[in-house]
Amino acid sequence: MRKNYTIVTNLFDAGLEATQAQVARLEQQVQQASNRFASEVWGAIARYSKEDKERQQAIVHLQEAA
Repeated sequence: MRKNYTIVTNLFDAGLEATQAQVARLEQQVQQASNRFASEVWGAIARYSKEDKERQQAIVHLQEAA
């Protein structure tokens, strides 16, 4: 992701346009990273929360993401 981000921002800084494929790939990588992060957060809540309601909500989010 970092590599594609750097490519797109360098093109922008140079006054050039990134190709649609480059932008689409970066968007896809950002979405995947966001999904992984959200799953990690919900997983931690499901494991360590002392509140049953919070744990159940986290489990539902994890199931929806799966």
